[in-house]
Amino acid sequence: MPDQVNEFFIKRAQLSENIAGTHIKDKDYENAMKNLNQAYGFYTKAGLVEDAQRIKQKYAEIKKLKDAKEGTESTESPEE
Repeated sequence: MPDQVNEFFIKRAQLSENIAGTHIKDKDYENAMKNLNQAYGFYTKAGLVEDAQRIKQKYAEIKKLKDAKEGTESTESPEE
């Protein structure tokens, strides 16, 4: 059963990451950040630290793009 749970977390993280990619292409940074936050959480639950860190980095990059677009700056990062 734990393997199925981890498998679910990984697939859900990948789905959220892919959806975030679509939002990024559409310059919908707010929704991209929401999906990256979900991906981060699922990768963390699955114990995939490297993937979670990669998502955290991507989140920070998108946050910078969003802030530049809005003319604001923030130190927000995915929920841990």
